[in-house]
Amino acid sequence: MEKELIDKIESLRGKMELEAVKLGINHPSVIEISQKIDKFHTKLVKLQMEKRYRQKENSSKIFEKLVNTFDIALL
Repeated sequence: MEKELIDKIESLRGKMELEAVKLGINHPSVIEISQKIDKFHTKLVKLQMEKRYRQKENSSKIFEKLVNTFDIALL
């Protein structure tokens, strides 16, 4: 999913650059593409944050199990 979002953003960015050269940076078409890029970028950032959170959460669970195992071994 992350790769697809990055590819979509890059594709739209290229399209936006061409449109901006052809029509001008303030053309409604260019602004619309820019807004689409913003939406995909927001989705990408959310996805990356969720991924980091899950990794951190999993690391915490593994650490907790390790600590519990160590505590049991000391008893």
